[in-house]
Amino acid sequence: MKWTLLYRLSDHGVSMNTFTNKLQGFETTLIIIQDSKRYKFGGFCTEEWVFNSGFYGTGENFVFTFGKGDECEMWDASGDNSMY
Repeated sequence: MKWTLLYRLSDHGVSMNTFTNKLQGFETTLIIIQDSKRYKFGGFCTEEWVFNSGFYGTGENFVFTFGKGDECEMWDASGDNSMY
């Protein structure tokens, strides 16, 4: 698997339009965010990013956090409702 950096806030600016434009054509993406307190979290998506007023995705998508340490905690789709 080849990793490619598609979007970085410091390089591409603060714009959801720019974010989605940079990710166009890529179905599998991994997003990693580090906030001002160095808290790391993100998500894995198996579908191309689109603007949508509803929820979409599959059970393969998930979100995660490293909290304040190195151990990753993950939450995947529960399947309890249409919002996963």
